[in-house]
Amino acid sequence: LLSRLRVRTWVGEGDAMRFGTPFSLIAPLVLRIAEIEERDDPDARRAKLVARVERVLPGGEAPDVAAFLGEVAGVLFPEEGNPRLLAARQSPLVMALRVRDAFLAFVGAELAQGPLLVMLEDVHWGDWPSMRLVDQLLAAFEGAPLLVLAVGRPDVDRLFPELWSSH
Repeated sequence: LLSRLRVRTWVGEGDAMRFGTPFSLIAPLVLRIAEIEERDDPDARRAKLVARVERVLPGGEAPDVAAFLGEVAGVLFPEEGNPRLLAARQSPLVMALRVRDAFLAFVGAELAQGPLLVMLEDVHWGDWPSMRLVDQLLAAFEGAPLLVLAVGRPDVDRLFPELWSSH
């Protein structure tokens, strides 16, 4: 199906080994769209993420957005010269807000270039922070050319009751 669609597609997937880990569905998605590989050293990982974000966001905003997307994906940026990142690392609430803002800014810039399909596989191995982030994404871009397709085992309904039911 995905090979026949002519729409940009981002894929995130749950993993039994990371079940419940914050952003375990979103992390592989970020790594995949930035073409970050396991063997990449930390500098290369950061450079790839910044370059990917810069493709759709103005240069001034891209490093900050990349830094917070990196927090989700395990691509850690240095705190020096980034007081927003330093403050967020000291407060889970601030970090959650910054991650949300970065993800929404990035997706919004992508949507400005055309339709986007976000495919989430094995959602039954997911986590609440990922689910909340996708909920915020759906709310922020209601009516936009965005489709979120989530697939998982039947126990998804038990694990995440009324998931995205308001959308």
